[in-house]
Amino acid sequence: MRAPAPLLLTLALLGCPAAGSDDPQAPTRAEAIAVEVDAVQRRDLASLYSTSATLRAEREATVIARTRGVVEELLVEEGDLVEAGQPLAVLEDDEQRIEQARTAAVAAARKRDLDRTAALHAKGTLSDNALLDAQVVHDEAKHQAELAALRLERTRISAPYAGRIFRRHVDVGETVTDGT
Repeated sequence: MRAPAPLLLTLALLGCPAAGSDDPQAPTRAEAIAVEVDAVQRRDLASLYSTSATLRAEREATVIARTRGVVEELLVEEGDLVEAGQPLAVLEDDEQRIEQARTAAVAAARKRDLDRTAALHAKGTLSDNALLDAQVVHDEAKHQAELAALRLERTRISAPYAGRIFRRHVDVGETVTDGT
């Protein structure tokens, strides 16, 4: 099996022309290309690239007030980056604060009434109906307090998600209504 190796070597050498061969079919040597070498230097960019493209926001939201009121404070400007839930504007909230405090006080009083009624009911002094009535009055006062707290919370306009403020449509002192 060793005999084929010298034959392959011979064929390989015959296929390569010798340097300076007079064979007209032998490939000619390529001409040398002149190259200039210089040290690397930091310079201003001399050419500019200009193009146009249409950019679209991944998400876009029009942030609206969920209650009526006068804009008291703007916390961001056009171009600002905001995080999800970050307050953007504050509406006047005097009425909502007063209502929230009033309903919280009423709810606390109704809770005391319910506790007293429950204690008397446990001793057998009050009927089941009196206890149920006290429970209903307490629950209604609690719901009114929660609703007042929600109205107060809605005087703060917040970002629905993180992004950039593109355009602002209100200024301090302007009146906004639900949906504006």
